[in-house]
Amino acid sequence: MLKNTGFLSSGFTETNSEGQRLQAYVVRNAQNPELLQAMVVSSGGTPYPVKALIQMAKDITTGLGGYIQDGKTATGALRSWSVALSNYGAKSGNGHIAVLLSTDELSGAAEDTDRLYRFQVNGRPDLNKMHTAIDMGSNNLNNVGAVNAQTGNFSGNVNGVNGTFSGQVKGNSGNFDVNVTAGGDIRSNNGWLITRNSKGWLNETHGGGFYMSDGSWVRSVNNKGIYTGGQVKGGTVRADGRLYTGEYLQLERTAVAGASCSPNGLVGRDNTGAILSCQSGTWKTSGSLNGSYTNLGSHRGSFSGRNSGGRYIVYLCIWR
Repeated sequence: MLKNTGFLSSGFTETNSEGQRLQAYVVRNAQNPELLQAMVVSSGGTPYPVKALIQMAKDITTGLGGYIQDGKTATGALRSWSVALSNYGAKSGNGHIAVLLSTDELSGAAEDTDRLYRFQVNGRPDLNKMHTAIDMGSNNLNNVGAVNAQTGNFSGNVNGVNGTFSGQVKGNSGNFDVNVTAGGDIRSNNGWLITRNSKGWLNETHGGGFYMSDGSWVRSVNNKGIYTGGQVKGGTVRADGRLYTGEYLQLERTAVAGASCSPNGLVGRDNTGAILSCQSGTWKTSGSLNGSYTNLGSHRGSFSGRNSGGRYIVYLCIWR
């Protein structure tokens, strides 16, 4: 049977030199039912003499060699052990060989065995070790406690609850359904920090940041102010409230009094720095007098009258 199922090679004969057939009897270990122990006995054929049995029992190196002298009991070499055949359900007769295979012997196969042991064997960690790659044939590994490996390659999805990495996590892209928390910086070498909908960047500690809620404006979260010791530049600057400056207001572009302007209310300066304002579509100096003046002669004393615009003119001249 063992030859037919491949457990023994074809070179094994079914009987020994005396025509005795070898049979193996395997039972569960009484103290640990998950483990096995066995006995191999010969039966039939011509019985060996007692002297031959004693010598053969000494020469057996795998397992515990013994012999059967009374047909009921297997006795070890030098009478080192004795076991009833009935404990293993074995049957034999006088003049036959017996080999006791303990649990350790059954579990402790030679190093060149092609079997991977399911149970731990004392002093034999190599029996639980793979010496080549294992192909699962697209089957699963279920109920694994921990996987300790150097690298891992996955052609599909990797699903889990938490992950801890002491080095880098690299990939072409990453999708997260909830949050991503980093203890350090988040950097982009050649890309953008992209948000969608009406979201942007938020400082959680102070409640400020930037976002866009339409296609035109970059807005401050919670209407926070923007502070910088540098410049703020733009095409135009609009203040819906009061405009303050902690120093001076410098107007770089100049205008010419009397030139046209638009709209009314603009404030500018001429090339001397004098303030101009846009009034009725014309640049005018601040505090300029209306009307025109013509020299009609001289007068000693004082004079009061109206000009052509209906305004009073008071002229005082003191001659010495």
